[in-house]
Amino acid sequence: MNEKLFFVGEPCLSKTTSFTLEFKATFKKKGMLLIDVLDELGRSRHQKKMTVSKGTSTYSLDISRYKAGKYNAWLSFGGQTIIKPITIAPKPKSLTWKMLFS
Repeated sequence: MNEKLFFVGEPCLSKTTSFTLEFKATFKKKGMLLIDVLDELGRSRHQKKMTVSKGTSTYSLDISRYKAGKYNAWLSFGGQTIIKPITIAPKPKSLTWKMLFS
């Protein structure tokens, strides 16, 4: 059985930055991390490659230009891959629009 080289927590919205999704990840060694975000049809919407250090870090993803829907974040490190589902809710409609046209 292969030893897990990294662990990724559930993605969550940032408490300090609007439209930013954060992943907290822990790595057992230094290496190259590949993040690939795919939409429901399997199309790549974001790809990033970075060198990570041993230990725990938080990684951010700007989702401001993503349409509402379901996505999967594929995080690959040291030959292992973790897939995290992401659901982006529709942006709320303007209160002014509702008041004028309802």
